[in-house]
Amino acid sequence: MPNRRRSIASLAFIAAWCAFTTGCKETSTEQPAAKSLPDVTVAHPALRRIPDYAEFTGRTDALDSVDLRARVSGYLQKINFKPGDEVTTGQLLFQIDPDPFQAALDQAKGQVTALTARSERLKKDVERYTTLLPQKAISQQDFDKAVAEQQETAGSLDGANAAVEHAQLMLKFTKVTAPCDGRIGRNLISVGNLVAADTTVLAHIVSVGQIYAYFDVDENTYQRYQKLEAEMKADPKPRAKAVVELRRATDDTFAHAGKIDFIDTELNRNTGTIKVRAVFDNNDDQIKPGEFAEIRIQIGDPTDSLTIPEDAVGSDLGRKYVFVVDAHGKVHYTPITTGTARDGYIVIRSGLKPADWVVVDGIQRVRDGATVKPPKPDADKPSA
Repeated sequence: MPNRRRSIASLAFIAAWCAFTTGCKETSTEQPAAKSLPDVTVAHPALRRIPDYAEFTGRTDALDSVDLRARVSGYLQKINFKPGDEVTTGQLLFQIDPDPFQAALDQAKGQVTALTARSERLKKDVERYTTLLPQKAISQQDFDKAVAEQQETAGSLDGANAAVEHAQLMLKFTKVTAPCDGRIGRNLISVGNLVAADTTVLAHIVSVGQIYAYFDVDENTYQRYQKLEAEMKADPKPRAKAVVELRRATDDTFAHAGKIDFIDTELNRNTGTIKVRAVFDNNDDQIKPGEFAEIRIQIGDPTDSLTIPEDAVGSDLGRKYVFVVDAHGKVHYTPITTGTARDGYIVIRSGLKPADWVVVDGIQRVRDGATVKPPKPDADKPSA
C-alpha cells in the first residue's frame, strides 16, 4: 500500500510540472512586431536644359611676377613702402647709399673738364702750326706730333664722357623702382644690410586686376572646343563666345567669368592633354596666384539632359552610382556616368532611364538588395 501511494504522488507531481512548463512555453511564443521598412524619397530623373560643360582642375598665376634685384652693390639706406602696398610703375621702393656713386660721377666729370681744356689747347696749337708750316717756321715732325696729340686727347675725352654716363647710370640704379603696377610683398632685406648687385632679392611684386589660370585639357574636349569656336566664327548670327568660368575651393558657384587667351602648340604625348590658359578679371584681388581652382568650359549649346539632385549620387572608389527602386520596393545599386553639375543638379550621361525611380533622399539608409516602401503611382512626377 505505501508503494502505491508513492506512485500516485509521483504521477501527480509530473502532471503538475508538465502543466507548468506548457504554460510557460505558450507565453514565450508571442510573435514580435513586424519590422518597419526604411522610408526614403524617390523621384524620376528630370529633363533640364543645361549647357554642355567640361570641368578641369588648374592653378592660378599672376600676369606679371617680378623678383626685385638691385643693379648696383651698396648698403641699403631706405625702404619707401609697406608690405602689401599697391605700387605703380616707376615708384621708388628702395634707396641704396648713393654717396660712393656720386663721388665716382664727380671724379668722372673732373676728368672730362681736364681733357676738354687740353683738347682746346691742342686744337689751337694745330691751327697755329698749320699756318707756320708753309713758312718753314716749324718742322713737319713738330706739326705731326701736335696733330697726333690732339687726336689722342679727343679720344680720351670721348672715353671720359662715356665714364660720366656710366657713373650717372650707376647713381640712378641706387634708386630701385617698381618695374610694373602690382602688389608688393614684404621687404626681404632690412636697412643697413649690404645689397649685392643682380643677386640679392629685395622684394616680390605681382600684378593685380587680372589673373591667369593654367589647366590641362584632354584631346577630345580640345577638339570639341575648336569646333565650337569655328562654328561661332562661321555663323553670321551674333553668338556669345564660349564661356570659361572659375570656382575656388571656398566658392559655392563658378563666380568668375573669363576667356581663353592661349593654347599650347602641341599635346603632351604622355598624357594626351594640352596646356590651356584663361584670363579672369580680379579687380577685387580675391584670387591669389598659386591657388588651386576648378575651371569649366562651355563646349556645346544648351541641350535637354537627364538630371538628378547631386545629393542622390554616391561615390565608390571614384565610380559614381545611385540606388534605383523597382515596383516591388527592392533597391538596386546602379553605376552611372555623370556630366556637368549646375544649380544642385548633375547631368546623367548613362546608366539611368527617365522612368527609373531614384533614391534622392535617404541613400545612407539603404543598400543593394534592401527593401523599401514601393513607389506610389501618384508620385510619378519629375524631380524638377
